[in-house]
Amino acid sequence: MEENQAGQDFKKKGLSIAVFGAGGAVGSILTTFLQQIENVSLIICLDSNFERTFRFLKNREKIIHIFTNGDSSEKLIRALKNCFLVINAASSLLNRRIMKIAWELGANYLDFASFKNDEAEQKNFHVGFKEKNIAAWINWGVGPGLTNLLVAGLINGLEECRVKIRVAESTNYARQSNSHEPLIFLWNPQLVVDEITSPVYSLSKDPKRGAIIREPFSGPESCVFPYPIGKITCRHINQNELLTLKYQSNILEADVKTGGNDIERLYEKSPKIKKCQEKKQLSKFFTKHKAPSPEKITELINSGVLLDGRVAILVEVEGKNPETKERITQKATWMGLGLREVPQGTTHINYNTALVAACAIKQMINSEQLQSGVWAPEEISEIDRELILECVQKKTNPVHFQVL
Repeated sequence: MEENQAGQDFKKKGLSIAVFGAGGAVGSILTTFLQQIENVSLIICLDSNFERTFRFLKNREKIIHIFTNGDSSEKLIRALKNCFLVINAASSLLNRRIMKIAWELGANYLDFASFKNDEAEQKNFHVGFKEKNIAAWINWGVGPGLTNLLVAGLINGLEECRVKIRVAESTNYARQSNSHEPLIFLWNPQLVVDEITSPVYSLSKDPKRGAIIREPFSGPESCVFPYPIGKITCRHINQNELLTLKYQSNILEADVKTGGNDIERLYEKSPKIKKCQEKKQLSKFFTKHKAPSPEKITELINSGVLLDGRVAILVEVEGKNPETKERITQKATWMGLGLREVPQGTTHINYNTALVAACAIKQMINSEQLQSGVWAPEEISEIDRELILECVQKKTNPVHFQVL
């Protein structure tokens, strides 16, 4: 694979980066991080809601705004000429359109998740990106993203690996006068609907087993995360990690489960969710429980309703040492910054997601081995993975590794 020489040339001139969804929950935080990268001289913010984007990002250095509601791809390509990197922080539904724009521009690309549930659709651009000598880093965030980065480190040097990925999302609210917690969701409602109605795929390369499809919320399992989350129940919920991990030749089996009181609220408090009703019905239910605005989040914290929030990762790998034939089990755990540790108006989920992506982008800019093509976190070079992990740990908390 060839080094991305185009990226090297851009570095000498100062970089322009385009962020689609720059006014959103993750995109607005990400643009703040991008301003802190010395090589970046211009950040072009694109969003369908100009008023929201301007409110979040006004009076920031290096930033210009472009209103994109109804703009054609051709118009955007003209507006984004000479961009080093194009980022999709808007929606995975737009991956293919924005990747095509990046390809037309000859720019590198980064996003947060795949749209399809059974295949990483971004991989269809691999040959085209190689031909133009540009790179796409896909599925960056906490999970997928940091999860797969940790998997890559743990499976390195092992064979016939069995992988468990567990993600905890926990938000604590004060009980109301009726002794019940308020029903508040910090995620995008449509994202919640998609995740809890989609089939869950587990990975097995045993030809006798075939495709393994789980029901949402199935397979309850007790998992122990670092303090203050501790012991929680994790369940099968649709996630993106396995869409690319399945290409790792030394992984035989893998599955992903998510836990925490956020998931338990969904499981316990909504009969419609338990019964996995149609998406249209669920969408109607969630319109009554929209994610709070940044101003509302600040109000909930200051009033004592929203107490704390945490996101954490636990990755466990069991594999064979090819030299000694010994089976080895090792794990890694990480705790993101808590709700009261991140800036007011954002959440622990959005902030940590943007932070991990920002570390990846910084390394994408500085990498001496940036390979052309489309790559998931576990597929980039080992030195790039190590430096991204080092960046994440400097800005959040250390990753704890353990041999069992």
